[in-house]
Parts: sequence; structure tokens; C-alpha cells
Amino acid sequence: GQSGSGKKTLINALLREIYGRKIEKARVEYKLWDLNIQDRANKLEVRLTTISSNYHVELWPSEVGYQDKLVVQTIIKEMAKNMSLGTMHNHFIAPFKILVINNLDGLTEDAQRSLQSIMDKYSTFCRLIFSCKNTSRLTDQIWSRCNIIRVPSAKRKTISLLLRSIASKEKIDLPRILGD
Repeated sequence: GQSGSGKKTLINALLREIYGRKIEKARVEYKLWDLNIQDRANKLEVRLTTISSNYHVELWPSEVGYQDKLVVQTIIKEMAKNMSLGTMHNHFIAPFKILVINNLDGLTEDAQRSLQSIMDKYSTFCRLIFSCKNTSRLTDQIWSRCNIIRVPSAKRKTISLLLRSIASKEKIDLPRILGD
């Protein structure tokens, strides 16, 4: 779905359904990774924004541009391999870990192929949730391994009705321009 359509809200609702309200205690971090790359004398320095809780990690590998394949092959692979399993919530142990990858459609085809390999190898104990605006930019390998959920943008009339309902319940006078 497009920006503002509710993709992030839907993902957070799913995470909250699985892990409860503790998922909301997420940390935003700007991490710097030094990647050792074969056939390269120097380490490659990559900076990524992550949002994480004790239950999931969310990141934007497309932030690094053409180096996205390296991020997938090293950082995401390590996360899929090494995140702790069996987090307890209400006497329920989730048998998997969750990685949320945003802007999947912004990844190069090489990065998507690397991601497909990780999906195949670690799918028994790591779940990947992808978010994107344009599914036509996904490779066939990614597309065929996913359950696609399209999130349409809310209609203006729906938003208006919701605003009026909330204003009424909260006993707030809603300016006409916001209610139309």
C-alpha cells in the first residue's frame, strides 16, 4: 500500500496480537556495522536504522542503496540465524522470531535473491514480514514465497466519519473543515 495506508499499523497490530503490549517497548537505534567482505581489503561501514524489542527487529536495508545486497547477506542473515528463540508471553512461547523488512520494493534484485535464500534456509524459526508500496517491483522468487496483503489507502469519507465519531464520543466540537 501507499504511504499512510496503514501498513505499519497493521504490522504492529499483528506483533501485539502475538506478543502482547510488551512489543510497544521498542528501541530506535542508529547502528553502525563494519562488514568484512571477501575480495576487499577494507571493511565496509554501513549505518542502518533499526527498531527492536525483545521480540522483533525492524529495519530498512534499502537505506544503504546499492550496498543492500551486502546488508541482506550479512546483517539480516546474522539476525535470522542468531535472534533468541522461544520468547515467553502469557505462558505461550512463540516458536519463531520476527524480522520486519521495510521498503522491500526498494531493494535491488540481487538483494531480493539473497533474501529469498535466507527465507528458504531459516523459515522454520524466523518469520519475515515485508512492507512495500509497489508489489510489481518484487522478484518472482519473493512473490511466490509470500502471502500478499494489499493495504489500500483509506477513503476521505471513511476518515471523515471516523473523525466525527471520535469527536462525538469525546464531546469535542469538530471544525467543519475536518469533518467534511
